[in-house]
This record gives sequence, C-alpha cells and structure tokens, in this order.
Amino acid sequence: MQFLKKNYLFCIIILSVIFAHQTIFQNYFPNSNSYLGHDYSLTLPNLMFGKIWFHNNMFSIPWFSPSFCCGVPFFSDPQTGYYSFQQIIFIFFSPVMALKLTYLFFSLISFFGFFLLVSKSFKLNIYLSLLAATLFLFNGFFNYRAIIGHWSFLSYVFIPVYCFILIHCFEKREEKFKSFFYLLISSLLFANFIHSGASSLIVVIGLSILSVLTLYLHKWQY
Repeated sequence: MQFLKKNYLFCIIILSVIFAHQTIFQNYFPNSNSYLGHDYSLTLPNLMFGKIWFHNNMFSIPWFSPSFCCGVPFFSDPQTGYYSFQQIIFIFFSPVMALKLTYLFFSLISFFGFFLLVSKSFKLNIYLSLLAATLFLFNGFFNYRAIIGHWSFLSYVFIPVYCFILIHCFEKREEKFKSFFYLLISSLLFANFIHSGASSLIVVIGLSILSVLTLYLHKWQY
C-alpha cells in the first residue's frame, strides 16, 4: 500500500498502458467480421480436442487423436501444446473467451516479466523499466503472431520472467530452500517452452536467454 501511495502516477501509467494495449489488440479475437487469423484453422482444433480429451480422460496422455485424418499421433506432434498454459485456460472457458483470456494472460506476463527483469535484476529505476516493459509488450513478434494464430510462439514472452527467476535463484543461492524453489519454477517455465509447441523456436529462445544472462553476468562483475 505504501508503494501505491508514493507512486500513484506510476501505477496509473501501468494501467493506462495495459488498457491501451488490450483495447487495440483484443479486437482481433475475433475481428469486426468475426474472423480469426488463418493459422487458427490448426490451433483451434488442437485446443478443442485437448479440451474434449481432458474432460473425457483427465490426466491420460493423448497419444493419438481420432479427430484428425481418421486418427493421427497427437502428443508426439510438437505443435499441439497439450501440456501448456494455453491449453489449461482453454479447458475451463469457451473458445472465444479462452482466446481473449489467453492473450490477456500472455500480455501481462510479457509486461510484468520484462519489468521485473529490468528493474530487479538490472537495477534500473521504475520509469525506465516501465518504458522497457512497454516496448516489449508492443513488440510485433508477440502481438501479430497471436493475431495470425501462431499460438505456440506466444511462449516466447516467458523469456524475461524465466531469466528473472533464474537470476533470482542465483542471487539467493545462499538460502537453499528459496534457491531450490526458484530453480523449480524456472524448470517448469522451461518445460513449458517445449510442451507448448515452442520447440521450433528453441534455438532462438536459448540464444535470447543466453544473451540476457551474459549481460547480467557482465553487469554483476562490474
């Protein structure tokens, strides 16, 4: 509460940025003609099958799907993303609502993850961190991949929060329990890169993480 009272203008700016971002891009899920991006022709059936499978089979692994081409491998396809945050949201909500909530969720992860990385790990002031987080939130890769329907690529926005948690784990290495907890969370996030279908980007993701950690280590040394 003390932080909110002292930085009320800062909080208003954060809410304004998120509101402006969602006002602009939520209109594409679906757009004014009730259309979705062309790649949702693959993404939505996968998510809908995952929803049906979970309700009928709970935690059983969906090795095959009779819903496509009279039965094809499902879990072994790296683009399905059955074990992912996207699928979890889709299980509990209707398709259109799930798309909107998933986009909101990933937008918040994108914004606050980058803010925490810059402000806490790189020790910049809150307004510079806010500017950096805003730029990352409005980046074309995340927003337009979501509009097109490249749903598996959305996990790219977990990179900042993954790096923040990994760095925090390093900074708390003397406190064994906390360090183990942060390491566990970072492991789950990295597993999500693989299981959400972002494995096709794993080289890019790995290089991005390596770049951030290299910058942090360079700063830490000096």
